[in-house]
Amino acid sequence: MVMMNLTWFIKQAITVAFLGRLGELQLAGGALGFTFANVTGYSILTGLCGAMEPICGQAYGAKNYRLLHRTLFMVTLLLLVATLPISILWLNISKILPLFGQQEDMVVMAHRYLLYLLPDLMVNAFLCPLKTYLSAQGITVPIMLSSTLAVVFHVPINILLIKTKGFEGVAIAVWISDLLIMLLLALYVLHMELRGREKWQERGVVGSGYQGMACLAQLMRAMLPDNLLRVVVLRDPSPPHRETS
Repeated sequence: MVMMNLTWFIKQAITVAFLGRLGELQLAGGALGFTFANVTGYSILTGLCGAMEPICGQAYGAKNYRLLHRTLFMVTLLLLVATLPISILWLNISKILPLFGQQEDMVVMAHRYLLYLLPDLMVNAFLCPLKTYLSAQGITVPIMLSSTLAVVFHVPINILLIKTKGFEGVAIAVWISDLLIMLLLALYVLHMELRGREKWQERGVVGSGYQGMACLAQLMRAMLPDNLLRVVVLRDPSPPHRETS
């Protein structure tokens, strides 16, 4: 877990470094945009996904693979739904930030940054559950390797996209790196589950309607306190940071 967090911090340091090379305004606007994205987007998705780990851990320990798979499916669906209001919030950042006294030129840059960062919401709606699904089973090496690989490619991706897209290229590089991790983990999970196909055949992924609603209710009960805690912790904007599940 230390290595996974370390690779995340390195990737963010690279992003900030490339923003700084573009100029002070780009650095300030990009940092403002990412801080807004962290507080209103990434922290919410991570918090919603936080309820998944104890449920998956207990299900895996009890060899209840039906609950394990159903939780993965339900959390992914919930995160995809959550990206809709978050996206609307991001698109209206130019109306929100001036209310807090932010300078107009910085708001414009932050809006441009978030506009090109929007695909990362959907990528993380799949990535967060995949990470939690694997870590709850004690499988952390694929997460560490995929994160390390993404960091290695993050520099050349930034260089290429900055040359072609400029400031917006830095935001695009963020979600491309996350997309790389997501695809690698999805392929690993697919390979892992194909070797144990009988686990997926235990009365399906979602189960009956009653069981699906019970699973959803259990997840929501666990998600709400976790997200309230994150809102309290993140009230004071800090440098770009995300937690890794």
